Amino acid sequence: MSLEDNLRYDISRLGLPTDFDIDLRDYSKTYNGRYDPNRELVILYTKNRLRMKISYHRLLKACVHETIHHYQWKHDEKFVRIKGTMHNQEFKALEKKYLNRLNWRCEGESLFAV
Repeated sequence: MSLEDNLRYDISRLGLPTDFDIDLRDYSKTYNGRYDPNRELVILYTKNRLRMKISYHRLLKACVHETIHHYQWKHDEKFVRIKGTMHNQEFKALEKKYLNRLNWRCEGESLFAV
């Protein structure tokens, strides 16, 4: 399985939607990931600022974060984007819920993906 396949598998096991594209990029000076709602695209950076490969667990956490953005934009009918606010209270509650679920299910670096 590819890295993208592993991420999709793990995200789906958490109960999050996977109906978006994933673009794995080298690194960003600023971001761990980004979500582009116009293209339904999750962008993840696989290396840190020093251009060293980041752990799978950290990459998955970034994927969870960006997937929650996707969920709000595309699956939450009540979601209204407020200019200047990327992370509303609902986002923070969802992130806490899914990161707790992720941390409960993982042991070190071994997660769902085989």
